[in-house]
Amino acid sequence: MSYGQRLGAVAVLVLVAVSALAALGWWLTGPHVPKNAGRCRGPDPFVAHWRTLTPGFAFVGADGATHETRPMVVSTAARCVEAHCRDGAWDGEWTTFRRDGSVAQTGTYRHGLRVGTWTHLGPDGGTLGSVSFLDGNGHWRDWADDGHLTEEGDFVEGEQSGPWRTYFEDGGLASEVHYVHGLEDGEERSFDPDAGTWAASWYVYGRPADAGTRRPRYVPRLVPSGDVPGCGP
Repeated sequence: MSYGQRLGAVAVLVLVAVSALAALGWWLTGPHVPKNAGRCRGPDPFVAHWRTLTPGFAFVGADGATHETRPMVVSTAARCVEAHCRDGAWDGEWTTFRRDGSVAQTGTYRHGLRVGTWTHLGPDGGTLGSVSFLDGNGHWRDWADDGHLTEEGDFVEGEQSGPWRTYFEDGGLASEVHYVHGLEDGEERSFDPDAGTWAASWYVYGRPADAGTRRPRYVPRLVPSGDVPGCGP
């Protein structure tokens, strides 16, 4: 091997080593957002508005026949969420609002992970409850305006994990579903209080599955940019 070839080989090795060190430095100090944690797409600051369902209406077309339009989901002027979307992840203060404009919840994200204290507020501004997170790890609890517990479950590194449960007003179990890395996995069951029976369905890593074979069925999931759960109708 000539001197020039040896020099070229050394330069390549140095370049590879520098790239590896840079990647290691980013891994140690840069933001890391788990696949199914607090990712986002949108401007910073980010504002989402409450949506409402407008009823359909009848009209007479050019053919003289009466037609009906489908109900439509439209945004309102009322804020639902104020947050910060930076580098593809929620980062900074997070505030949710009720339709009447009162604050329902406050908390903080850091690189897509919940951190610190998250506080749930009642319509009168009083505290319904609070939960604490350390780098995306913590036990989540949510309360209705009247103070009863509605939902609870664990976050592990920002992703839903293990059993998550919802409750009726009287404290009875309404539903239970298991998560793995933020995706539904296993049996999901819900209680019908009118019939007094439980209904069950199965999921395999986020996809509905046939209860007999446990094989996942393909269901495409389309999430619009800037869509925030809970701002529905």
